[in-house]
Amino acid sequence: EPRPEAPAAPQIQTPVATPVTPPAHQPSDLPEGVVISPDETQVALKNDAAIELIALDSSSTRIIPVPDEVGRPSDISWYPDSQHLLVTAVRGDEFALWKIALESEEITLVTKHASRGRVAPNGKKIAYTLSNRSFPGSPIAIADIDGSNPTRVLTSALRVEGWLSDSSALVYVAMQGDTPSAVGVANETMSRTVLVNKYLIRQGWVVGPLPGRSILYRLSDGN
Repeated sequence: EPRPEAPAAPQIQTPVATPVTPPAHQPSDLPEGVVISPDETQVALKNDAAIELIALDSSSTRIIPVPDEVGRPSDISWYPDSQHLLVTAVRGDEFALWKIALESEEITLVTKHASRGRVAPNGKKIAYTLSNRSFPGSPIAIADIDGSNPTRVLTSALRVEGWLSDSSALVYVAMQGDTPSAVGVANETMSRTVLVNKYLIRQGWVVGPLPGRSILYRLSDGN
């Protein structure tokens, strides 16, 4: 009598992981000097006569020309809506802040004799360095979002780094020549608090706002 055939061994399929293609531009791979939009969809970088926008999901690029009468872009920051840029432009030895609407490419003067502008997260105020021979020592001012009603809040060799996320105070770095020497916060009432009072000598030092009322900084020893 013939033996019954043994049942076939079940076939085991090894699952194959689906490869994930990362965005073409990772933040860690971005060149120095670019700024990421608040909605994290694109980055902006400057050249001598234009602003370049790079989409993080596709690496597509877009160029927004900056006219000669505006000047050469030297610094960029984002408005909270991710649809506008606050650009420092230099023409001759004069600095000015300009607002660029990304959709229409309209460029509007915000204020003259100013550089390194930073918009508060609530979109109501800007902080910037006064850049004019009439203002020795690079003081810092806070103004309304359109540049009106400026108030000088800090003096003597300072640079704006950003705002606390609740818009209650700006973050600044005190400078000795070209060397950062201290990190602090200040508000419109001219209340000033020095948080770190050590030289930040290391190349590529970083200061930036974090969620809440904290900041991130790098000291010369790398901590």
